Amino acid sequence: MKTLLDLIQEWAVLNEAKTLAGGVLPPDDEARWNDLREFYELLMAQDGLSAHPIARYSAAEIRNAVSNRSRLRVSTDLEIVVTKESEVHFARVGNLSCGGVLLLSDSGFGLGTSVSLYLANVSRGAEVIPTEGAVVWSADSGSSDSTFRYRMGVQFDGLGAKEEEGLDAYVVDSLETKLLSVARDSLDADFVAREHLEL
Repeated sequence: MKTLLDLIQEWAVLNEAKTLAGGVLPPDDEARWNDLREFYELLMAQDGLSAHPIARYSAAEIRNAVSNRSRLRVSTDLEIVVTKESEVHFARVGNLSCGGVLLLSDSGFGLGTSVSLYLANVSRGAEVIPTEGAVVWSADSGSSDSTFRYRMGVQFDGLGAKEEEGLDAYVVDSLETKLLSVARDSLDADFVAREHLEL
């Protein structure tokens, strides 16, 4: 029998392999990646604690079972301050990993642009952590009427031990909260049976 943490670990391993391989996996691995992506996106879409969560895991259990966390992205809606040289911009973080963030902003930055991100409360009781990074990809929607105009991938640069620890704690805390938000009827019964999940 498998647990939800086993599925998250399998997703983390496959997703990291896909990233490192330039987005291409062997056909069987690609099919499995797609199966697990649907599960992980459902998990990340959860909001608010469930009265009857499907499972409860402590931060220690998550750390032990999900060891491939360095590239594991968790959804967030953190509002942050971004500085580029002397310019100050306000933005939102769409998702975050220990390696970088998806930055949503009405201000666009070119590829390779160095920025400082001021991430507040990225882990329980943490202070604002200034983090350096560089824009590695950017997409322009052409409009900012209802949402942010730019989506940018920012890769962290030169993180210290304190920053790495804070970001990892945020990833673990997010997983703990998301798992507590999944109601017992959220997962498809066929998926539960096929995966031999212990709930």
